[in-house]
Amino acid sequence: MMAEQARDTSAGAVIDLSPLQGASIIAINLEGTLISDAITCTPRPGLRRLIEVCIFAADEVVILTTTGTDETRRVLYGLGAKGLLPPGFPSVVRIVEPGTKRTDLSLVGDPATVAIIDDRDIAVPGQESRLIRIPQFEVEDDDVLSRLANAIRAKLPQVSL
Repeated sequence: MMAEQARDTSAGAVIDLSPLQGASIIAINLEGTLISDAITCTPRPGLRRLIEVCIFAADEVVILTTTGTDETRRVLYGLGAKGLLPPGFPSVVRIVEPGTKRTDLSLVGDPATVAIIDDRDIAVPGQESRLIRIPQFEVEDDDVLSRLANAIRAKLPQVSL
């Protein structure tokens, strides 16, 4: 049986992985989830590992942003140059700008096939079940992305990463 939850012991919360069921697309919010923000661009520990695992777990990985496509691509290239993203990822990943604080997953694909990873409740009403909510980025001792990557990886025992 596949693990559906990852224990987040640092924040005392459980990360629900059930939105991955049937997901062919994993959409990940950039600001606050993968990095601190688009200005300081402090990467969250475990960033590369999570992206690598998501690439194997889904047909497509999409980056969600309110920063703008060009600026987001610049941030991703910078992270890639530091070895914090898989080679080539910044140039091939699809970037989606929801345009509002809430994300309508139909901008990404069929909402039933999209899982979204974010530190905020950003899904539009009716799509909340597709959200994998993670704790907010804590600069010190933050291992949420690493633990999330390991939990997703546990769902993919046939893949050697």
